Amino acid sequence: MREARVRRQASLARAALAAVALLPAAAPAPAETAAAPALAPAAASTAPPATPPDEIARLLEPGPVPAPGEFDRGRTQYHRTCAPCHGLNLVNAGVTTYDLRRFPPDQPERFLASVSKGKGNMPAWENALDFDQIKALWAYVSNHGRRPE
Repeated sequence: MREARVRRQASLARAALAAVALLPAAAPAPAETAAAPALAPAAASTAPPATPPDEIARLLEPGPVPAPGEFDRGRTQYHRTCAPCHGLNLVNAGVTTYDLRRFPPDQPERFLASVSKGKGNMPAWENALDFDQIKALWAYVSNHGRRPE
């Protein structure tokens, strides 16, 4: 039993390292000055712009297949931001985090809300991901990680 736990922990550690390797290199932080306020206005402008309602409506429209390249962008984004918790290629035990292979493909609004605002232990990604990145994630997750024909 202890061996199985050690193997599982080693596997999770390898998956986490693989996910970290996919993250883009962090930009060096700008030098702070003594006169700079605690919250500089430039920091507030780094958040992605608000998603227009018509863009949200486009996500919610049922479509047979995602736009060309969107599935691949979604897969790349998934492995960069989601795989550390939800597992590589959507594969996890579904014990501590939601098993995204079971996410209903007819509920894009639920996906958008969960990713944007967070849910349970999942953090909100609305300030880290723009709408196109979330839309690409939806193309990947809604197809359960299988490339659409």
